[in-house]
Amino acid sequence: MYISLLNRYYGQDNIVSYTPPHDLTCNAGDVMIVGWEYGIVLGESVARWCDYVLDDASSHQAESLLLSPTSMMMVHWMVHEWYSSYRKVLPLWLGNDITNLLKRKPQTPPSPSPAWSHLVRSWTSRIRDDKKHHGQQCMIFPDLRTIYSMIDERIRTDNAVVILSSAMTEKQRNDARWAIKYGKKRIILSTPAAFFHDRYRLTDIQVVDSHLRYYKNRQNPRYNVSAVVAQRKAHLSTTSHSMQTEQ
Repeated sequence: MYISLLNRYYGQDNIVSYTPPHDLTCNAGDVMIVGWEYGIVLGESVARWCDYVLDDASSHQAESLLLSPTSMMMVHWMVHEWYSSYRKVLPLWLGNDITNLLKRKPQTPPSPSPAWSHLVRSWTSRIRDDKKHHGQQCMIFPDLRTIYSMIDERIRTDNAVVILSSAMTEKQRNDARWAIKYGKKRIILSTPAAFFHDRYRLTDIQVVDSHLRYYKNRQNPRYNVSAVVAQRKAHLSTTSHSMQTEQ
């Protein structure tokens, strides 16, 4: 399997091939401690070629499925689609300090918030009443000012709502990551660079004024938010269809 080391530079992209002990089960998205280094399991294949092998290192699991299979799929896709690197893409989901992120994990995982029952409308998109599906909805805005001008204060300050932006401190970002992962936050209002989060059960994602330049990042890690959202929506459709087929 392949692991991306998170604490130091190792080779071209911090990726190593590693064979864990036979009694250790590892899945893509798990956080491991290999030797003295934190690493996240990428799976049995990667989007970039790697010839570094890590031998004779003890390991154990630090966090199971910190990133879901869907998030890992998106990470691999972004690295491949824009010829980026895991070293640059993974911090979008994990932040720059994995140690602090793991420290902010709630000792008792919170229960998911009650289903959202409000209806929020905007000029070009909407957040639907999601009471039936008990899922999360994400709405991406070009900047923080647009969020405050379009969304009423009563909605913004609701306990089930989180606003994500680059203005957040590291502590606030880490707390938001866990709250979203556990479903404590049902409505996610985000600026373009801040919406990369592992989610509890995403059912809808909308982009406001997607033609604006704010949605494209031309520096590494390169990405186009509209393309990322389209890929995520395609996965949502596939997942929904599979669930309906099983039922």
